[in-house]
Amino acid sequence: MYATGARTDRFDDAASKRENKNEVERSSSARNRGKRDTCLSMGRRRWKWLVVYSRIVLHSGFADEGNTDPDSQVFVRKQGRSRRRARTAIPSIRSCCTYSMVTHTCGDTNCGGSGANGTIHFYKNVNGKWVDHTSDILSNNVGCLHPRKAIVADFNGDGKPDVLFACHGLDQAPFPGEQMHMLLSQPDGTYKNSTLPFTGFFHSASAADFGGKGFADIVVADPLIAGTPYFLINNGDGTFTKSTTRLPSVIKYGTNGSQPDLTCTSNCAAQIYTVELIDFNSTGKYDLFLGGTAPDGNGGDWVPTIFKNNGDNTYSQTNVTELPYNSTYELALDVLSVNGAVYTTNVHLNASGPLYGFSDIEKDVGSASSQLWAGNSSFSNGQSWINWTIPYQGKIDSLDSDYAVSISQ
Repeated sequence: MYATGARTDRFDDAASKRENKNEVERSSSARNRGKRDTCLSMGRRRWKWLVVYSRIVLHSGFADEGNTDPDSQVFVRKQGRSRRRARTAIPSIRSCCTYSMVTHTCGDTNCGGSGANGTIHFYKNVNGKWVDHTSDILSNNVGCLHPRKAIVADFNGDGKPDVLFACHGLDQAPFPGEQMHMLLSQPDGTYKNSTLPFTGFFHSASAADFGGKGFADIVVADPLIAGTPYFLINNGDGTFTKSTTRLPSVIKYGTNGSQPDLTCTSNCAAQIYTVELIDFNSTGKYDLFLGGTAPDGNGGDWVPTIFKNNGDNTYSQTNVTELPYNSTYELALDVLSVNGAVYTTNVHLNASGPLYGFSDIEKDVGSASSQLWAGNSSFSNGQSWINWTIPYQGKIDSLDSDYAVSISQ
């Protein structure tokens, strides 16, 4: 959802009405894209991510051996995003090397749903086919109306993967927002479906374990209800407390690319839609990327910005790095950090018709910026813009092979 339109970061497209129907078929047809396996160490457990994108799902599984490809590690660290559909990855908790997949359908009529809440489903790979085994591990599979993004992390400190669905609710006025859903792992190998007691237009989220506590905190983008990003601090058991100290209470913006007026006291909040926790400078501390609509002569007010970690896991608007931007591709949808360079995937906002136009990929090294790729026609799936990218073997690849974009870093 963008401002009062239908921007939901990386999943919105003309084919969205087909998403529920094609959910399993796309997942199955993509199962051989195993080149993008990644691993994340978590205590003595290794989570192996089979990175396969089917517009609404991202898959993963457990494995004993890790992929030491640094590009892959960067991707794991950055979590994920999307638009108008939820995707996620969840490892199998039952046995080593068995891949599992969790999906969340969109119920909002704006993404092809019936108007009722979407549903969550687990699948496992049986002889090369994805088989629904939701009833084995999830008794209540009713989810959000409009899931926006899914994140896998350990939220209850038991060493097993949990899933957060960031949801924004009805994608049209009055934009009432909704509560996020969380699937928490249980001792018997099942999952408990619960909602977090915060209502917002959660357009993006990211999670990280600050300080090696064994459980992850969350940062969310809520441009329409809270009007600003904020943190949810984990109480250690998968419950959360809203923080008013890690970030400024309001992220303020400047006019037409000028420096933010930090003395502003009313109507100051920038509309920020993308959040990512990444250690950009290899300090061992997570920095925070905030993306919104850059100055474009048509109402954009937020330059893509990295908030540097102050060293104590807090962030201020006086310790930032503003990234170069292209006013034609003004909305930053995705970000990667690879070998000292920052790569953004961006989209043009149309003044009329479908909100999202064509997209590009840009590389920023210091103050120097270069456009590595720009689209000028729709892809085979009918979509005009790229949703997600990953670093792989010296290239930046579109996560969904439908886009077939692969460019040298």
